[in-house]
Amino acid sequence: MNQKLSNWASLAEILSGIAVVITLIILIVGVRENTEITRTSMYAATLDQFNLFETEMLADPDLHEVYVRYLNSDTAELEPEDRSRVETMVAISFRILDRAFAANQNRQLGEEEWARLARSLCTNYRRADSAEALWVVELLTTAAFWEYAVSTCGE
Repeated sequence: MNQKLSNWASLAEILSGIAVVITLIILIVGVRENTEITRTSMYAATLDQFNLFETEMLADPDLHEVYVRYLNSDTAELEPEDRSRVETMVAISFRILDRAFAANQNRQLGEEEWARLARSLCTNYRRADSAEALWVVELLTTAAFWEYAVSTCGE
């Protein structure tokens, strides 16, 4: 009888080990799925911010004209009020990118998604430079983001 009890104990030990392994596999799969959901959500939130920003630019004809001039790097002849608008546009755009940069640093954004945003970063960097508004980026974004932007997109 003692032998039978020992056999049952060994079997129970083996089954509990298998249960632990199965539980770990399920947890790993769940964490990976959650990570992908987080990355997708962060990217979607970033795109939503840009879409909202651009929608606002379309809603006001005067602002839209200034925005188009900024996009075309044609800001040299702008009046001081419109230059201020460009600086605000630059600030908004780069704050969104700074937040995405932080998400990327924290692995909350996928590599492919960050690559798309990084291309946008360099395009906007050149536009901001052309509009003489890079000082806004340096002033209003994190040091890590500013250093990344300069090293990636600068001269």
